[in-house]
Amino acid sequence: MSGDLALRAVLKALALPPGLFVVLLLLAVMAWHSFLGRFLAVLTAALIYLLSTGFAVGWLALGLEVYPPVTAAQLREQGVQALVVLMAGRQTGAPEYGGRDTVSRFSMDRIAYAVELHRRTGLPIILSGGRAGADGPPLAELGREVLEGLFDVQPLAVEVESANTWENATGLAALLAERRIGRVAAVTHAWHMRRALYSLQLAGIDAVAAPTYFVGDTDGEFSWRDWLPSINALHDSTHLLHEYLGGWWYRAWHGPLAPTETPRGHSAAR
Repeated sequence: MSGDLALRAVLKALALPPGLFVVLLLLAVMAWHSFLGRFLAVLTAALIYLLSTGFAVGWLALGLEVYPPVTAAQLREQGVQALVVLMAGRQTGAPEYGGRDTVSRFSMDRIAYAVELHRRTGLPIILSGGRAGADGPPLAELGREVLEGLFDVQPLAVEVESANTWENATGLAALLAERRIGRVAAVTHAWHMRRALYSLQLAGIDAVAAPTYFVGDTDGEFSWRDWLPSINALHDSTHLLHEYLGGWWYRAWHGPLAPTETPRGHSAAR
């Protein structure tokens, strides 16, 4: 892993749960005999509880899961020419696969949904994802193995140089231009879609949203169960917080997307 990637990994680990909780608790212990120390201890306990609830997941998702599910008819009406899958991590040295790498659960979510859309529309699939500092084959090549071996679908192309969402977009821009592909549908998790479309559109790609795996409450209603803590909710909250941080970071470096972040044919709210 390069120095830049390693530094980013450390910073993310400390800025997000559970590393954030460890940092706050260490600060609380160091300043325990002061008001600040006790305040930090209470704050950490409150954050652990709140971020472990369905209520926090639903509230955080409101600002990210702004693109509704798409239908095959909508993709056809909007003139989409290909489905672009933004890969999301690998499982390294999976023992059940003979010690070789395979795609992560998140990558599989996106591939499976792209296959569903492919079967409904006949649109070709393009996979995007490189090594991201890891040894072994590029992530998109691992995705190709899954796509062909498990689903019997041949991808139209793979982009294998990107290490993150921004590089997905810049790598895909050249690939799509070379193949004279105009509008595409971005296939990724619902909570990742805002940052994905931001990157794709700034790279000059005409992209619409094809989100999958919604974690928020689609009906906008909460019940008493949403206040019960669970590890699944903490997991989802962490990914949502990561997306907010990623979105702010991208905008700090690349500026706002004008005139709107909502692609044509999509509503900005559910």
